[in-house]
Amino acid sequence: MFLQFHNWHFDVKRQRVRDQKGLWITSFFRQLGFALINVFSIVFVFELGRNYFLGGGVENGLAFLISYFLVLFGTVAVFCIWIANHIISRVGYRKSILLSLGLTSIGFLSLAFADIYQSLAFIYLAAFFKGLGVCHYWVTYYTLFTDDIKTQTIGSSFGALDAFAKLGQIVAPLIGAALTVVFGYKALFLIGIVFLFLSGLPMFFLKHHLHLDNVSWKELWQWSKEARFRRLSLSLGGRAVQEKLLAIIWPVYVFLLIGTIEGMGFFQSMVLLSSAVFTYIISRFFDKHSSRWLQVVGVFGNIGMWFSRIFVGSLSQVILVDSGDRFFESLSRTFFFGYLFRRAKGKESFSFVVYWIFWDAFWLVLLLSLLLAVLFTFGLEIFWLIMVLLASAGASLSLLIQDHK
Repeated sequence: MFLQFHNWHFDVKRQRVRDQKGLWITSFFRQLGFALINVFSIVFVFELGRNYFLGGGVENGLAFLISYFLVLFGTVAVFCIWIANHIISRVGYRKSILLSLGLTSIGFLSLAFADIYQSLAFIYLAAFFKGLGVCHYWVTYYTLFTDDIKTQTIGSSFGALDAFAKLGQIVAPLIGAALTVVFGYKALFLIGIVFLFLSGLPMFFLKHHLHLDNVSWKELWQWSKEARFRRLSLSLGGRAVQEKLLAIIWPVYVFLLIGTIEGMGFFQSMVLLSSAVFTYIISRFFDKHSSRWLQVVGVFGNIGMWFSRIFVGSLSQVILVDSGDRFFESLSRTFFFGYLFRRAKGKESFSFVVYWIFWDAFWLVLLLSLLLAVLFTFGLEIFWLIMVLLASAGASLSLLIQDHK
């Protein structure tokens, strides 16, 4: 009997290690593909909107970019619960990640067609398919990660995985810039698809995972009646707002300041390098020194860096501010997700992650709708100021996260 238990325990541990390695490799190639594309796809959508959306211009380019992400996050909010309950729960985690790669590839292909035909319609099609891909990928990824890590090493495990994924991205923006300048955006999007398919290969070596809990709109409503979960949803929304404004709106400001694709590639590579180094170092402290004050320092440092962005006027200043921000971001991000994954562990981890993805998307839809209204009502100058205020408010709300009791 003891021998049987010992063998079972050994097999589970060996499978867990294999699953973790699969996640590492998948994350590495997927993030590499996105690092090639992400900042340039934002510039591409903005420029297409600046040339063709509602008569063109910087304001209309920004409005078109925001509308693109409204479709993307709106798709996530509407479909994530249905996809989790009717697809992921039936096909398992491995096939779900493969589905996400296929759907995201269609999104990248739609961006390539948008470049070929200079078509706004293909942009919205790309947003829709990428939104479906987000539902399949992140629900599965976070649930697998939560189930496989040990509570005692959550911080170091998350930090190591995050840093490993970012290390592969450091040179990707420079390569992406060169490809865009020489071959155009469409070549960049097609190469991104290749890396997506490479990231799917480890999934064939994972076991078939099944979860034991179901999700529904009714359960989401029941969870939302609890004060602790409402507080959690606000912290999730605040974190998502701060991160996404930095990822999808700030690059437009940098592009308008720098004016070249090559400069954008250099900027993004420097930021990723500092982010990977800081994340790995700080994550080593979480498991032994998970002091709330370190997260507070990180959040208020983020806020300070956001207000500093109002005054930047050159590439060197942008890199200086963003590198400083990555130090504070590594503090706030590592501790936020460390607490979050502790909360997620348990027999209802799947439900927790699905509702987490929903609340992220829900709050982002509200925020982007507000920013769109501000842009058309008050113009660009007020828009940038409101963006800084909203990002700072989002960073503050992330402090509402509570450690697992």
